Amino acid sequence: MSRLGKDKESKIKEQILEVLYTSFPKMFYTKELADEVLRKDEFILKLLLELKKNDLLNSYEEKKGRGIRRKWSMSQKVYEEYKKLY
Repeated sequence: MSRLGKDKESKIKEQILEVLYTSFPKMFYTKELADEVLRKDEFILKLLLELKKNDLLNSYEEKKGRGIRRKWSMSQKVYEEYKKLY
């Protein structure tokens, strides 16, 4: 698997935020976001966790059988900031 540079990762993060902004307040599963930006689930999860660490996203966990599924949304604060820009 080829590695992406930080600038490409940044652009993909922007795509994720754009999807969440245009669909706010809808929440997405990791798989749905991966499908939207045409990337693998594991890679998108890594980026989502980085965005959450920077307080840009909210996540909610659902226990399903043995696993945990996460739903993601843009935080209200970040949504308000995006709204000012667009």
